[in-house]
Amino acid sequence: MIHKQIGGKKRQKNVEHSLNYILRVRPEDTAEDRNFVQVMTTTTRADIENFNDYIKSKKFAHPYITGVLSFEENDTDENLKQKMIADFEEVLFSGVPPENRPPIMWVQHMDKGRLELNYTTFNALQDGRAFKTYYHNTDHHLFNAFCEKNNFEHGFSSVLDKDEKNSLIRVPTNIPEEKRAKLEQIQNEILGKIIVQEINNRDELIDYLKSKDIHINRVRKNQISIKFSPEDEKPTVLKGDIYEEGRDYNLYREPPKNNRERDPEFAKRALAEHREIFDRLLKNRSGRVAERYNRPPKKNASIIEPRAKKTNDHEDQNNQHKNTDSFDLDSFSKFVFNDFDNNKNVSKVLNEQNNRDDKTEPREAKSQREERTRQIEAIDFEQQRINKIAETVRDRQFRNRAEANTVEFRIGFTRRHFSGFVQFFSKIIRPIFVNTRKNEVRSTIEERRKLAQQVIKNQKQKEAKRERLKYK
Repeated sequence: MIHKQIGGKKRQKNVEHSLNYILRVRPEDTAEDRNFVQVMTTTTRADIENFNDYIKSKKFAHPYITGVLSFEENDTDENLKQKMIADFEEVLFSGVPPENRPPIMWVQHMDKGRLELNYTTFNALQDGRAFKTYYHNTDHHLFNAFCEKNNFEHGFSSVLDKDEKNSLIRVPTNIPEEKRAKLEQIQNEILGKIIVQEINNRDELIDYLKSKDIHINRVRKNQISIKFSPEDEKPTVLKGDIYEEGRDYNLYREPPKNNRERDPEFAKRALAEHREIFDRLLKNRSGRVAERYNRPPKKNASIIEPRAKKTNDHEDQNNQHKNTDSFDLDSFSKFVFNDFDNNKNVSKVLNEQNNRDDKTEPREAKSQREERTRQIEAIDFEQQRINKIAETVRDRQFRNRAEANTVEFRIGFTRRHFSGFVQFFSKIIRPIFVNTRKNEVRSTIEERRKLAQQVIKNQKQKEAKRERLKYK
């Protein structure tokens, strides 16, 4: 299973195109095509179009998104499909309350001989705010981890289980057909030489290319660029494992040590690793989204914030009157006219305001509280910095571990591939080379024998001629 975005990119604003595609109602679609289409949710096309009309006034650059969960398998259990759909929606809208999520429609395709779960939803919330449902640069690691976790949990095939068809050599596609055919022939000869152990490293490979009158234009760490003739304007780049620096071709002839598909220990470790990565990335994304979108929209905040500011200013003004060192005549007048009958209380309040001992004590206490607050804030800031450093180190460790596993799998795959290559071609190429050598030796011996006979014949002719001249 793999996740791909197939619609809503490159400023596509008309959701009808994606709906026509996933529902197979385009002009070129037939009724037979629609037999393999099934809507998996209660959300209908009308719901999607109504929400699209609702957010048209926002004029979003990318108002909607269409994606697919593509499987190599033909089909799977219906309950499992619904579970994966629900889990995927939780990842897609992580951190957003359910009542604020946009509508999403799921459509199943099986017309390609495999299972595809297509979805269409919006980059906007129910309250009208923009919400980037899937941003590839930041979210593809999370969605890849989701797919790999489910692949190992439910036994689905994964694109990470498969490398390129042939990682030993890669024939470029953007070259002329004549040059491409010539390049394929040379690379097949190189593989044959590697099989019969006539080429064992990259230096010997370069010498072999030079023996074929091929100009070595540039040698890099992971590739070699060549020119078939000095007149070539653009060099041809040779890519693949055999062209990488430091490769020992003897390793390719060893039998594979690990089979990923049949190793339960490897699958167990991989599942634990994908779960750990998924949980960590999902937690980070949920936190970011919740922090931003769980607050009220700015439209309401523009009304609420001035009111809150006005209330706070009024309270600060009252506190200033209460804590002032000098006598405020206006406050005293208001106080007297409002509570004229409480003259005794007025005198008591005035005495408290003019009492320096009573005022100094709360001010010192407040200063101590502020100092403790500043200290706590400084400690919190330092702790956040430490946590950030620790998070950076953990991310680096995860990346290093992933790179190490990738290299280990790549080496294992290369050995398995080359082992199969050797087993398949050893019965063909080796006999060809052996017969070729035998024919070359046989032809050489035959030429030498003919040459010797010709020399003997010439000698006999010379002797006969010499005898004729002697008798004359």
